[in-house]
Amino acid sequence: MLRRFGLRDRAAQQIGEMIHDADLEDGKFQRAEGFGLDRVLKGWAKLNLSDAEILAKGFDCFEALYNWLRK
Repeated sequence: MLRRFGLRDRAAQQIGEMIHDADLEDGKFQRAEGFGLDRVLKGWAKLNLSDAEILAKGFDCFEALYNWLRK
């Protein structure tokens, strides 16, 4: 998506790499954070949160992560 929309934001790129590794579990970018993100999202699902609740929590999580990466 970053490439498709021509985004060159380094923090967004790093998050994209984390999401790739969490989602595909192929270790392409070897981002350790991907493992943690995967576990958090799966943990919310195991708590029987609705998709809307997981999405809302995910937005908060990724917003905070983005701001930390921009430091």
